[in-house]
Amino acid sequence: GISGPLKPEEGYQIEGGVKYEPTFFDGVITASVFQIDKRNNAVTNPVTFEQSQLGKVRSRGFELESKVNVNDNWKVTAGLDYTDMEVLENEANPLLVGKSPYITPKVKASLWIDYLVTTGALEGVSFGAGVRHQGWSWADEANTEKVPAATVFDAAIRYEKENWAAS
Repeated sequence: GISGPLKPEEGYQIEGGVKYEPTFFDGVITASVFQIDKRNNAVTNPVTFEQSQLGKVRSRGFELESKVNVNDNWKVTAGLDYTDMEVLENEANPLLVGKSPYITPKVKASLWIDYLVTTGALEGVSFGAGVRHQGWSWADEANTEKVPAATVFDAAIRYEKENWAAS
């Protein structure tokens, strides 16, 4: 359990980015870089569900995303995130300074493809499929055990007509 109430998390963030809408295809590409300093960063142990606070944590990274409408039927979305997190201060356990919070992968990537039927008896039906990848992360505060990378596949079927939808 919690040894007392958690202190509120407080943060300071610097972020910059660009959004590009090309003229040679129907889509948008976004890119951003960021740094977030957070005090009283709370974490939950995935085994015991106990909550604790790490002190001050810094996150630095970038995000890339692309959305492309290939035509009226096909849409593609792709993303890539990189986040490097580091404990900067920890009064309870100074040995954690310089370590990464557990279960925080540095790399995440995703790809999603949608197909929409626009004519005929199946008009309004859409099919989607995608893949998400999460890189390895630390399994413990001391950064001695790793959680392996994982990849999952998703699929969807939807139907939309006038003011209602089912998926």
